[in-house]
Amino acid sequence: MEKLKLILAILVTLFVVQSVKSQITLLHTFNEYLSWTGAIYFEQFAMPDNSYNNSIVANNTLNIIIYNADFTVQSDQTYYFNPPAGYEVTSVTTSRKLFNDDDNPEFMVRYTKIEPSNDNTKTKAHLLDHLGNLIKDFGTYYSITPYPFLHIANNQRRLIVYKTDINNIYQSEIYSVPGEYSEVNESSYQFLLDQPFPNPSKSKVTLPYQIKSQEKPLMNIFNFQGMLIESLLLDSRSGSINLDVSKYTKGEYIYEVNGISQKFIVQ
Repeated sequence: MEKLKLILAILVTLFVVQSVKSQITLLHTFNEYLSWTGAIYFEQFAMPDNSYNNSIVANNTLNIIIYNADFTVQSDQTYYFNPPAGYEVTSVTTSRKLFNDDDNPEFMVRYTKIEPSNDNTKTKAHLLDHLGNLIKDFGTYYSITPYPFLHIANNQRRLIVYKTDINNIYQSEIYSVPGEYSEVNESSYQFLLDQPFPNPSKSKVTLPYQIKSQEKPLMNIFNFQGMLIESLLLDSRSGSINLDVSKYTKGEYIYEVNGISQKFIVQ
């Protein structure tokens, strides 16, 4: 097993490793939950084509195993993280070529306080490159959810980071992300996500969508801590998914299709 140790440096300034890793700049903050409808930059797939893969986060590490189509092991890597004092790694999302211009992975890492916390220092979030260089510190909040996909607005690559404070007040932070994009990297899916119903729900919730192409994209469902709950294949002939949420933990969930997202609540 090849082990790559990531050393998280707590820095006052960002590492400038490549031009794409220059400043990720906060453009605007909304005191509400927002979804983007429009062009999506989705060259975020960190796993190779035609492969099976599994990622496990445990004990402040991320283990990624990739299998070829013939079931042989293509790679087996363990990445080690050094959390800030008093915190532990609770989720890691891997992407590629969103914040760098090579084939190395980059990581959205969320940390949660080890001791129970009911204040706005409960969660931290960092964006790291594959060497452990800090690309962006998204600060400390009760809940922080930075999703690893970008959207295109005014010919600019942008990132949405969701935050929730102790009083359940939402924030949507919009960041500009350096780097170039081309039309071939934008989403080929032309669709909309309509409002879910009933919302809130205790048993079942309908998640409507409108697909205007023959593609069958996946719908990913996350809890509000950014953990992937399940992925569902969409059918252009259906137009909605009736999701059984009776076994879901009470709380807020986000469902996302290629960067466009909506929210539903389980009571």
